[in-house]
Amino acid sequence: MIASTLQSEADQLQAHFRDHAPEYKFGAGPPPVDVSLLRAGPNACSRTYMFAVGSAANRVFVKVPVAPAQPGGARPRVVPLPDFSKKHELEYHALTAAQEHFQALGDPRFGAVRVLGHLVNPGAVIMEPVAHPTLAKLFRAVALRRMPPSSLLPVFENAGGWLQEWHSVPPTRYAVPRGERREHLVVAVNSFVSFLTKVVGEVAALERIRAAIGPLSRQSLPEKLPLVLGHCDYGLPNIFVGPGNRVAGYDMTAAWRAPPYEDIGYFLTSMKTNRVMLATAGLARRTVPIRQYEEAFLNGYFGEHRRPNGAIALFELVALLDRWSALVARAGHSSYVRLATFSLSRAADHLLDAAAADDHTIEGYS
Repeated sequence: MIASTLQSEADQLQAHFRDHAPEYKFGAGPPPVDVSLLRAGPNACSRTYMFAVGSAANRVFVKVPVAPAQPGGARPRVVPLPDFSKKHELEYHALTAAQEHFQALGDPRFGAVRVLGHLVNPGAVIMEPVAHPTLAKLFRAVALRRMPPSSLLPVFENAGGWLQEWHSVPPTRYAVPRGERREHLVVAVNSFVSFLTKVVGEVAALERIRAAIGPLSRQSLPEKLPLVLGHCDYGLPNIFVGPGNRVAGYDMTAAWRAPPYEDIGYFLTSMKTNRVMLATAGLARRTVPIRQYEEAFLNGYFGEHRRPNGAIALFELVALLDRWSALVARAGHSSYVRLATFSLSRAADHLLDAAAADDHTIEGYS
């Protein structure tokens, strides 16, 4: 079924590029032009294709977003699942906004994936291919001792700076406000705790979270939170790293206006709870300087401004609970999930301590 879908979709896309190549300014001559399919394959939430249009040098990457085959069941989520019939359009406008902003900024530390267009049938985003590795791949190389850990410090700092710049991009007309009140975070945390308790049983860290989240949220968060254009998937796999430590975020939809700390917490959770870290119960910390990477990232985002550490810890806690819920929804009571539960519960305790230690309340919006 998957193979037939890929072949049918590839044929459709190939015919499109054959007849419309000049619209993409490939310099491939008048249509019809030779178009070759170089590769095609399914991913968790998309089908992707690479074509050579006119010549081997003119390559184009096509992404067709699709609903995941196993979306994790009926579990709580920080970010609601999108309407996948419209996701290609949302991604196109988000990538366009990033491209325009970072080109105008002209900062050599920051880049953007070059988007070429989108199609309604099939719902596809058309981009220039990116040959650079992701930050996830480089992070794994450090964990496996194939790269010196210090080589990624400027990359993490630039990743923080890129996110801060993305948060300054004016929201698209598709962006919907979400999570603008303190109570929304408390409701989300309690929803995750209830779900996890049902699946993994009574865990001391979960009970501590349930008791502490109300007081800690009042200590660190105003009643109404500032909102920015959210990335909503700013993790290590969605950041390309080019020459000179130049970074470019990817895979955003610009569908939400959300508190800026949500993306920050998600990124830190992506770093601390990726598969390398969980599979070793944190032993990879012996080769990966997590605290230094976190410091570099936060320095890149906040610079000389005071960091709202309590707010960051609370939103990182939400991201951690989301990650934990996704793991148990997919894998149930496997040995990997039991190992991950041990690591994640310790991480939750640490975040509660960090939130409790910071008595600085961020400025809210009236």
